[in-house]
Order: sequence, then structure tokens, then C-alpha cells
Amino acid sequence: SVADIGCGKGALMRLFIDLQADSVVGCDPSSGQVQAAQELFNLRVEQAGAENLPFESDSLDTVTFVNSLHHVPREHMQSALAEAHRILKPGGNLVIYESVVEGNQYGAFHATFNDETEVKRLAYEAIQNAKPTFESYNEVLFLLPHCFADYQAYEDHCLGGDASRRAILMEKKDIIAQALLEKADWSDEQGYHYEQPIRISFLHKQGE
Repeated sequence: SVADIGCGKGALMRLFIDLQADSVVGCDPSSGQVQAAQELFNLRVEQAGAENLPFESDSLDTVTFVNSLHHVPREHMQSALAEAHRILKPGGNLVIYESVVEGNQYGAFHATFNDETEVKRLAYEAIQNAKPTFESYNEVLFLLPHCFADYQAYEDHCLGGDASRRAILMEKKDIIAQALLEKADWSDEQGYHYEQPIRISFLHKQGE
């Protein structure tokens, strides 16, 4: 059984279902995202903030935060991880996936458009503070390749399905387009290539 916290439209939930998970649930604070997940995929998604999860204690094998912990309001990040611990079964696992504030893709995207340096620092700090409540902690760092064929592909990536960002993108289009050209790790006939550092944190809840 799996719960995806900050599930958006439910793409990861669909993957868990395809992988034959026994039970898949999700939650998101956005009513629009919840409605989309329910209408597109007929998923069980609750509207709730991560600091007040609508799931029973000791009820889930795995809880995931995939690029979502840093979106939790900073004053609730620690509570969100405590809630994840609460709903996990003894012996369950919390998995947190976050991009790292490093690399040329971060420089091109965040420095020119959406600087998440501070919220990502706070998210990682919350994870470190939560470690003593779990039996064990491990993390994996790796490089995730991205290739953008042109500026439009890069703009679509920056939007990430959030139309509210379009006005900001249009205002800074020239700066962002220049950053795309200058900060790529390399370029070829396929487009502009980046390698984005990713960290996955694994926290294991003590078993009975």
C-alpha cells in the first residue's frame, strides 16, 4: 500500500498501480489537481495539506514525496514528516525525491525564473531533523539527464503544467532563452543537454 503526498494529477500513482501495488492513495492541497486526478485516472485522492494527512495511523507500507516536500509551507514541513511517520506501518518506508540546488539546469531555470534555494534547504533540514524518529536513514545522489530540443520545449518544462507561471516566463523570456543557450552542459543536433542532481532520501520506520 502506497500514499503519494503532493500527488498533483496522479501520474506517479498511475505508475504504482501499473506496478501492481495492492492499494494506492494520494493527497494534494489543490482542489484543481485533486479533481484532475479523479477525472483523468479515477484515482482515490484526498484534498489535504501534508501537515494533516487524512489517512489512518500505521496503515501504509510506503509514503512518497516526489518533488513536493519543498512546496509544503515552511512552518509545516516538520509536521508533514511527522504525519508520514504516523501513517506508516511499523517497518514501512518514507521515500523523498528532491532535485538538488546545484548544476547548470538549476542555474538556468531557478536563477532566472523560480529560485527555490531557500525552500529546498529547509526541506532537507526538515528531513535531517526527522531522522531520529526513524530506525534508519539512507540517501542516494545521481544525475538525471534532460534534453530540450528548443526554447519551446524548455518553456513547457518550466511551466510544469502550471499556467500561472506563463506571465512570468513571458516577462523574462529573453533572459531565460539566453540562459538555455549559455548554461547547457553540452548541445548537439538533439538539443540542449543538462544533468540535474537528484537526491532520494529513504527513512525506515522501526518494525514491531
